[in-house]
Amino acid sequence: MRRNLVKVLMLVMLIALCIWQIALLWLGDMSSHNFLVKKDAIQNVILVQPKAMWVNTGGIAYKIDDSKNEYNMLINELRSFVVKGVKNSEMDKDTDKEYEELLSMPGILYEYDLNLGLQELIGNRVADVPNNIAVSQIFVDMSEYTDNKTSLYLVTEDAQNIYKATFYNRLEGHQKIMERFNNPEVTQNLMGYQPSATSNQKQNIAGNNFLPLNTKEAPIEYKVLQVTNPIEENAGAEKINILEQYVNSFFDNPLLKEIDEKGDGSVIFSENMRAIVKYEPAGTLEFNYTSANQETKLTSIERLTKVMAFIRGCTGIPTFLKERIYLTQIVNQGEESIYKFDYKYKGFSMQLSDAIKDKLGLDHILEITIKNNQVIRGKWSVLKIEEDARTNYGTAKVSRGFREIVDEMYEVYIKNKDANSPLEAVQCQYVMDTTNGEMNLKWVVLYQNKWYYP
Repeated sequence: MRRNLVKVLMLVMLIALCIWQIALLWLGDMSSHNFLVKKDAIQNVILVQPKAMWVNTGGIAYKIDDSKNEYNMLINELRSFVVKGVKNSEMDKDTDKEYEELLSMPGILYEYDLNLGLQELIGNRVADVPNNIAVSQIFVDMSEYTDNKTSLYLVTEDAQNIYKATFYNRLEGHQKIMERFNNPEVTQNLMGYQPSATSNQKQNIAGNNFLPLNTKEAPIEYKVLQVTNPIEENAGAEKINILEQYVNSFFDNPLLKEIDEKGDGSVIFSENMRAIVKYEPAGTLEFNYTSANQETKLTSIERLTKVMAFIRGCTGIPTFLKERIYLTQIVNQGEESIYKFDYKYKGFSMQLSDAIKDKLGLDHILEITIKNNQVIRGKWSVLKIEEDARTNYGTAKVSRGFREIVDEMYEVYIKNKDANSPLEAVQCQYVMDTTNGEMNLKWVVLYQNKWYYP
């Protein structure tokens, strides 16, 4: 009797193993459908990309193109430098250093779009890294750089508080980049930028903006980008087949998901009401997990790690988008946190026009919501962004300088040069104002929470 029972148990185990192997062959590794990696699996990955990185030579700054190898080299070197040296570092609030003074010093500036703790910026849960200081900029001081000491300045978003961290080590890659940009033969063909905080426009522009020193004789040359929706180039079964490549990983059993095609071109995919994915022909993909019930509370860096792991593992997010997004806002609503990302191309940020925001139903190009310890919701653009392939129409120029733009804002829009409120932002950005056509680099100005395009 016992021998027969053992045989039956072994047979059941073999059958279960066969079923599991068949499932893997048909569906892939089902454990990956939640896109969440094992603990510390992306411990050595930079979680937060800078909005921009600047080499400041002492008054004039140069932007480091995020498509260049030196960009990632610098980020990774700084991260490793902080993690390895923080135990022996010294940190204090540098009350004697003014922000304008920093921008007059030679160094390399990491500029982020929001305040974050240092642990989040370096992407590491190092106990010795203080996380009670929220900063939006890291300035690597090269004015007093020595073989055995390096100073970092941590700047809060309003630039009112500056903390100095002294590390007893060297950043060799940063030093080499600094030496390179101090060579006139290297910078003579590069666009220089004037920090507004040290310019004659500082009374007209709040905070600091890096203003390009372009003129009609030396304009900013940029690549015209094309915006298209490759999904809408197909119809019927072919469109569904393409969409399934985006959405199948959201479901435990993609073969059993339901597909509901609407008359307006939208498509809804669902699985036992646990997961719902909706495609809108305007160019967005949205998902909801309706059975989220995880209750484990996470720290801020653990939530960010979870969100970035989701983004990296989600096949529904276009690869080009993953490579060029940067975190711009975190909105906390009760147990939920919404992470919002913007897009940049070769160092220039991209802005959605108000009309496109309404059309896509998005404030930012990518938004992810996490509740407790589970990613439960997300929405993003699936519009393809690429350089204009036409031979004679791939490059354009911005020739108007920032002084002209500032003057026009006060003359045309504000109509009061003595207005008490300064301009909140003056920048050159790509502006997406179409879902099928060209995207150009333009001057954008933020005044009293409204964007203008002079």
